[in-house]
Amino acid sequence: MSGNTTAELAGVARRICWFGVLLILLGLATGAFIPLFDNARQGLSAHTAGVQNGIVLTVLGLLWRHLRLASRLERVAAVASVFSLYAIWIALVLACSFGAYGLVRKLLGGLISARADVRE
Repeated sequence: MSGNTTAELAGVARRICWFGVLLILLGLATGAFIPLFDNARQGLSAHTAGVQNGIVLTVLGLLWRHLRLASRLERVAAVASVFSLYAIWIALVLACSFGAYGLVRKLLGGLISARADVRE
């Protein structure tokens, strides 16, 4: 059974919600920079992923008090949730910032059609 007090659960849930709202705001800010990225389509993906992952974190924070986890498992789950959802957003921002699409095209060779060259 859980060895956590209600105050500890509320603190963890509040922090997860805070990180979720921050990720939503970072995702929205990413959307403002879409035209400046080397690959605008990946910029749109980073923007969308930031907002969606922030919503996931916020909902997870709101539902956190209903989870029954051991103290150590709860800490691992909270850190892993925040880290993994931020890592997705950071990876997409780095990919669109440094033009990873060209590298992917070179690695895949002729598997990508000529229509993929069209920039939007």
